[in-house]
Amino acid sequence: MYKKSIGVRILMVVGTAATAFLIGLVLFYTQSQYKVVLAEHQQVTQRMVATVIAGLEAIMETGTAITAQRYAKDVKSVLELEDFRFVRIDGLEAFLDNQTIDKVNALLGRQAYPPRNVVKLLTRLNNREIF
Repeated sequence: MYKKSIGVRILMVVGTAATAFLIGLVLFYTQSQYKVVLAEHQQVTQRMVATVIAGLEAIMETGTAITAQRYAKDVKSVLELEDFRFVRIDGLEAFLDNQTIDKVNALLGRQAYPPRNVVKLLTRLNNREIF
């Protein structure tokens, strides 16, 4: 190898150190921005879920299960979520059958609410005849 002058050596060391510093700075900035974006995404997701829950609670207070079914179907399609379901405590999806009506009637000891025709109801939901 040929001999390099001291100026070239110093320039190479300073250049290498500056490059390493800049690469480290870019990596640090990228990681911090990633964490900020992730935190904002989580906040938006929590707000969206809170809004959906508040909407469902408002619908359920009126006692109109058919509206709740439509709301559940619309939330799934509008939000374009990968997986979104209203589930009962036992993990089964809600608003697709007469389980809640049956439980309420059993608690009351009489048939206060008639069971719905699930096939007809789902057909109406799919055809958007409701509302």
